[in-house]
Amino acid sequence: RRRQRQRCIRARGCCTKHALTQAHYRPILDDGIAESLGERVSDLCDAAMDKLREHVSAAEVAAVLEPVLDEDAAGVVERVWRALLVDSLARAAADESTQPVA
Repeated sequence: RRRQRQRCIRARGCCTKHALTQAHYRPILDDGIAESLGERVSDLCDAAMDKLREHVSAAEVAAVLEPVLDEDAAGVVERVWRALLVDSLARAAADESTQPVA
């Protein structure tokens, strides 16, 4: 029972994290795809979002986008990676500021 409860707690945290990822990074991907192709392609955006949820490298996300976007894939991934970097640095700074001073 304890293991099952721990999995549920992890799953809820994971879902919350994924919801934030969906809300924040999906528009960046969607806009980049639309800019490149002239229209939104939700299946392509979904595939890239799946890779982001798996915490893969930028190259793996680009590999999903390249067959459709060609050389524009690198620019789209770069925009997403910049947003991830800014968010990661902000989160790290917030974590440091909430830790008690010894």
